[in-house]
Amino acid sequence: MIRRCEFELVYKAIQRSGVAKDIEALLSPTGTGRKRRLAADVFLAGAVVVASQSSAMTLDNIHKVLTRSIPRSLQVELGIRSRQRGTDTPLSVRQVRYFFSALDEKIAVGERPVPGVAPLTEASVSPALQSIIDKLVKATIPASMPTTFSLAWDSSGLRTWGLPRWSTTEKIEAQGVDEERENSAKALANVKLRSKLPTHSFDADARSGYRTKTYNNKSHHLFGYELYAGVAVPPVGDDADVFPKLMMGMTLRPAAGSVVEPSLEVIDRLIADGKVIDELLCDRGFSYKRSEDWADELRKRGIDQTQDIHPLDHTMRDYEGMRVIDGVVYCPSIPDRLTRIDRPVRVKIAPLRKQASLEERQAHEKATKDLADFRAANAERAIYACE
Repeated sequence: MIRRCEFELVYKAIQRSGVAKDIEALLSPTGTGRKRRLAADVFLAGAVVVASQSSAMTLDNIHKVLTRSIPRSLQVELGIRSRQRGTDTPLSVRQVRYFFSALDEKIAVGERPVPGVAPLTEASVSPALQSIIDKLVKATIPASMPTTFSLAWDSSGLRTWGLPRWSTTEKIEAQGVDEERENSAKALANVKLRSKLPTHSFDADARSGYRTKTYNNKSHHLFGYELYAGVAVPPVGDDADVFPKLMMGMTLRPAAGSVVEPSLEVIDRLIADGKVIDELLCDRGFSYKRSEDWADELRKRGIDQTQDIHPLDHTMRDYEGMRVIDGVVYCPSIPDRLTRIDRPVRVKIAPLRKQASLEERQAHEKATKDLADFRAANAERAIYACE
């Protein structure tokens, strides 16, 4: 059961965003016709609650939240439960599906000549859907939030629930690998991805792509979307209550697409909204992008970049007699032993429990020593850096 105050907190934030009026204008441009029983803000509130419960984002689950999980008195107030002449009639799941189908037709991108068949052209996010996303995110940002900040930027693969039917003959090679990496045989060897070609899918905009294999993701293969998002990062030492870590912008794309275009698009929208991004923190996925496509574009916007370096780029290069290590210029007299410093297995070590076994104590001692040696080597190497 979800308490009234919990649901109303989400519901009021959605109302504050103004997206409900936008959706109603999309579904009924003239303002005529029979009024739907399910309002847009109620549907979105139900979807957010489903997501917050880590449940499958399905229309059936949204219907269950709206008709079973929130108090019945609130259901009556929201118009999704009717109590007239001794009857008690809740919203039907068919009405939820009808609302979503009507909205999907208005915000869909790309041609869909046959229902369930993926279009040949790569889909993007429609302006109407992106406007809904932007307004929902903006509604969660307090007015006191500073307008100048660093932005931690990353992407995450989202598996669609509209799984495809696969052909048995055609195959594709290493989808999701950027063109820049295709020239690296070693990089391609590390991407063990071979998948059959999707022929039919209930989600016509989804694509087959690549994602990092984790404990939750049992495979590198992904059929779905890529979510790009940025979180504001406060300066070191700032009060977290004054500068909370909040989502500032996001967008969605089919999997296996370009990461540069959607990233710059969100950054440009934030800048147009009066935000000043002084630094972008991104992962190794951006380290092998061509300078004219990524780094130069950030410089044009006055944004510095801090990023993880791809393992293939950890090396030393000679530049006019100077030694360039991981993008930093060092004095040529730097000792050879400091030109490559391997990362320890663990860079964060938890305290040892009181009843630790001998093996655990030995492993903890080794991990602590490795981390201390790693930090000491980096500190020594910093002495030779050219400033």
